[in-house]
This record gives sequence, structure tokens and C-alpha cells, in this order.
Amino acid sequence: MTERSGERILLVGLLLLGACAFTAGIKWGLPARQIDPILFGHRPVWHGQQIAQLAGERQFDQRIGADVD
Repeated sequence: MTERSGERILLVGLLLLGACAFTAGIKWGLPARQIDPILFGHRPVWHGQQIAQLAGERQFDQRIGADVD
């Protein structure tokens, strides 16, 4: 076996491993509406406008990070 064919076998193996990992996680993501009763109980689900209203006014400052609340 040459060095080149060894690299190809390694590449194919890594691609197969990656394909298996991505296939296993294909259904992951944001929760569906069926899970809302578990997440929110009997309360109504908040919409983005309600969340923004409850958060109140925000001071925007370019010097702070984007993920700072």
C-alpha cells in the first residue's frame, strides 16, 4: 500500500464517520410545538414582541459584546 492510498482510506473513513455523526443528529434543533406544554405548562406561549416588551428598554453600546444582557 502506498502512502497515497493510505491517505485515501483515511479520508474515506473520516468522511464515513462524519456522515454517521451528522445522520445521528439530523433531528436535533429547535423544539417543535408538541413540546410547548412541557416547556411552558398551562401558560400561553410568549411571542417575540411580548419578550421584548418584558425585557424593557435597552441601552445600545458599541463597546460591549453582542452576548451581554
